[in-house]
Amino acid sequence: PGEHTVTIDLVDLTPEPDVILETLMGTLTVIPRPLPTITSDDLPTDLIENVSAEFNITAENEADGYAYTNVIFKYVITDALITDITLFEYWDGDSWEPMPMEQQVNDVVGYYGPPTGFPMPAPYTATSKFRIEFALSGEHTFTIDLVDLTPEPDETLATLTGNFSVWEEMFPIYLPLIYK
Repeated sequence: PGEHTVTIDLVDLTPEPDVILETLMGTLTVIPRPLPTITSDDLPTDLIENVSAEFNITAENEADGYAYTNVIFKYVITDALITDITLFEYWDGDSWEPMPMEQQVNDVVGYYGPPTGFPMPAPYTATSKFRIEFALSGEHTFTIDLVDLTPEPDETLATLTGNFSVWEEMFPIYLPLIYK
């Protein structure tokens, strides 16, 4: 981004030494395109053991952004075991479907989207719904990356990070029977 001075020389290579026939100088202004964003207005920061929580993730690419052909979401939940997570699903429009998860040392990682990615034109806005449930209390950090799979190596376009706590259920909730 910014302004750059550019010099272009037209050179005759036949004589020895080379002869510069014409020089063109100018200024080139590079205006970067905006990168996509991922946001959420309802990510839970406090969860209770064995109680599911729903949240939404919104991906947006502005009208003057680049059009991408193969992007995917990668997530990491730190200091977690797959066995700690009793439920992690996404809403496909008709039903809840399981999120792919794998254990990588002390973290749970996975992807959301087709393995080869999905197109993200400009403009683009989509919100995806998820729900998660943990069996054990603890403190966790999460990272969600929007990754462009086209370049080698893959390029992270946007990142959403945060922390959440899973609390032990301290007081069971009982609804009193008022009417018999």
